[in-house]
Amino acid sequence: MKNLSSLSKALLAGGAAVVLIVLDALYSLFISGEGLHLGLAFELGAMALGIPSMLWLKKAERFLSWTAKVCDEAAKGNMESRIIDIRESGEFGHMLHSINNVLDIIDAYLREAAASMQCVSQDKLFRKIIPTGLRGGFRNSANLINTAIDHMHDWALGTNGKWVTMGIPSDGQYGIPVDMVFGFPVTCEGGEYKLVEGLNIDAFSQECINKTFKELQDEQAGVLHLL
Repeated sequence: MKNLSSLSKALLAGGAAVVLIVLDALYSLFISGEGLHLGLAFELGAMALGIPSMLWLKKAERFLSWTAKVCDEAAKGNMESRIIDIRESGEFGHMLHSINNVLDIIDAYLREAAASMQCVSQDKLFRKIIPTGLRGGFRNSANLINTAIDHMHDWALGTNGKWVTMGIPSDGQYGIPVDMVFGFPVTCEGGEYKLVEGLNIDAFSQECINKTFKELQDEQAGVLHLL
């Protein structure tokens, strides 16, 4: 019994209860000679409710077993397995559909990321992840990858004089400490970048720079003990 799930235990206990009710009803009818009485009517009613309840529990157990297999396949990297023929409603049905939805999103993200990275490996810097349908962390991650592709595109093919932001080591410009990698305005040409210098920084821009600088300092302090 220790290795059984709560649902399996409920099935066993419910099945045993139904069997006991059936035996008691048969005893009352054919052995004790009591015949039909109110208690027997209650027992027959309990049987009428208990048997379909056991069937519903058994159906739920099959769905849970199927769900476990689908999750095991996903853990092995197979994102094509799904829970099918879902006819359940309520919270249980919602759980089954939610698992399929999560697998759909993961599958879409992996396929998009793989297609994008394959093109990048062939120096085709135009194929980015399509974020349609992605939400939360998936969408944020897709946007980060797309930003990195744009970054490589600008660096390799040039910006035609347009200013873009690039994370580069500082030489002390704009008040950023030397060697700190920070986002600076640059132009790119021939695979080289050139810092845009001498820009006037207004109060709002300086506030944004200070905020980013503080975040980088906090991140640096968080890993300093590992160095």
